[in-house]
Parts: sequence; structure tokens; C-alpha cells
Amino acid sequence: MDQLSDKILKDYLLGRCSTKELEEIDRWIQSSEANAKWLFSVEDMYYAGKHNPYADPAKIQRAEIRLFQELSRERQERRRIHIQSVLRYAAVFFGLVLMGVFIYYYQGDTRMVEIASTNQVKEVTLPDGTHVWLNKSSRLKYPVVFGTETRKVELEGEALFRVTKDKKRPFLVKGDCLETRVLGTVFNFNTQGKGGSEEVTLQEGKVMVENLRQKGLITLKPNQKAIFDKATGAMAVEMVYAPSVTVWHNNMIPFVNMRITEIASVLEKIYHVKITIAHLDKEATYTGDVRRSESIDTVLENLSYSIPFKYQIEGNQVKMIGK
Repeated sequence: MDQLSDKILKDYLLGRCSTKELEEIDRWIQSSEANAKWLFSVEDMYYAGKHNPYADPAKIQRAEIRLFQELSRERQERRRIHIQSVLRYAAVFFGLVLMGVFIYYYQGDTRMVEIASTNQVKEVTLPDGTHVWLNKSSRLKYPVVFGTETRKVELEGEALFRVTKDKKRPFLVKGDCLETRVLGTVFNFNTQGKGGSEEVTLQEGKVMVENLRQKGLITLKPNQKAIFDKATGAMAVEMVYAPSVTVWHNNMIPFVNMRITEIASVLEKIYHVKITIAHLDKEATYTGDVRRSESIDTVLENLSYSIPFKYQIEGNQVKMIGK
């Protein structure tokens, strides 16, 4: 038996196969491991979108029609659909209905998971216990079970990783141009940085960053950011306040033993303003968290409850004046 008919495939996914058709499907699966992988991959991805509680039923119906049309067209051109084709056409279906759901598929002989986060930050726990916060409009791919030598994931977009320590199995994150290697640490990886860059920012521990295009390798220390320019292929390192880079994952701006000048510098980068300071003790340090707001006005108001100052805002110019 060479392949399933379009009708049987459609009936199988829609749950309306006859007994005879189910027997035919069973024989087809038993005849080849590749057949089984292909069918189960289609089924996994179809139901991931079908059972998404946030999906619009009308969009699901339109997406189903397009998916079946694409599969049928491919079957007319080839005697057998390869798994890569399934993934490509299933993307048509999920592109219309997904809002941060899990997709399962095979990559070679490895069962993989793909997570898409569209309009909200998504928190995920990987098989090794590593915690990942996936930013909006980002994707993460990883195996259902990590191998015995490494723990490798692929990222498109931005994510914050709190990696579970495992000295025997380094944790690798692959982007478009950079790849990180760590044993246990906290870092932010952004494949869509400003000006077409790819960025890795280290918050805790140590991380090695490899330039996949020119095979360069650097090691970051906490509060350092590696920036890869996709246009020139150059990679640079700069000092940053790492927690300010990851504000997106919980909307909290943390300050730990920071001078008022350092706090002002962090706020300048987040809100794109220029802050001047007058009549405040620039050697005093402060510790605490303030919730990020759309407006710097609200943040300054909250800070003023802990630090004795008043403020003035004129356009992008801010003055902090001690009381």
C-alpha cells in the first residue's frame, strides 16, 4: 500500500473513519515506520490547533480547508509526502489559529516540541527543569527528552533562560547567528535586537557565546551583553544592567544597592529620556523593585515614596530634585 487517499486522511483527522478505513490506516502504519511518523505528526499538529481554547472556530474551519487543499496538491505532485512538507503546510493551519500552544513533530528520529507565543509572555518549564520566559512574537523548539551529552534548544525571537545546573550536559541555545553554551545560569537571548542585531545578555553565572558565521567565541560575565551585527558580521561586548534588559518578562524593574545616578541611567534606557539630578545624595544606595508603567511619570511617583525627591517632566527631559 503506497499511500492513504485524501478522503481517508481527511476522515481520520475529522474522526469519522469507517471500520474498514481504520483497518486500512492500521495496515498502512504497520507497513512503514516513516508512514507512522508522518501520520502521527499530522495528527499531533492538527489537534494542537483544533483544541486550542482561544482559537476562533471560523478561523479553524478556514484553516482546515486550506490545509487539506495543500496536502492534496502535494499528493498529486509526489507519490509520498515528506515530513518537511507536512510541517510546511501545517504551518498554514497553525498560523491562523494558534495563540501560544504546543506543537509536537519529529526532527529526524527525535520527537520535538515547538512553542509559539503571540500576544503575551509565556512561561515554560523544559524537560530538565530549566525555566524559560518566552517574549511576545517568539518561538522555541526543544526535544521532548534531552540527550545524554547536551541540552539544545532553538530560539526565534526573545527569551529569558534560568538554566538548571548539569555539569555533564551543557545547555545550548541556537539563534540565527549566535549560539550560547552554559552549565547553569540566567541569561537573555534576543534574535531580533535593535538595528538587525542578535544579542545575549548575562544576568547570573557564566555563558560562552559563539559566532556561528565567523566561528568566534567569547565568554560573558554578569551584566555584559554580546551584540552581533548581522549586516557586518561583527560581534562586540558592552556593559549593561542586565535586569533592565529582562523587564519584559515580569514588568518589574529591580534595584539592588544602586546609587541614584545608576537608577536614573536604567530609567533613561527603558523610557528613552534624559534625566538630570539635583540636591540628592549621589553616594547613597537603594534597594527595591518598582513596577514598570507605560509612563515614566508613574514610575517616578512610586520611587518618590522611597527616595525623597520631586520631579519635573518636559518632553523627554526629566529633572529629579531632592526635597
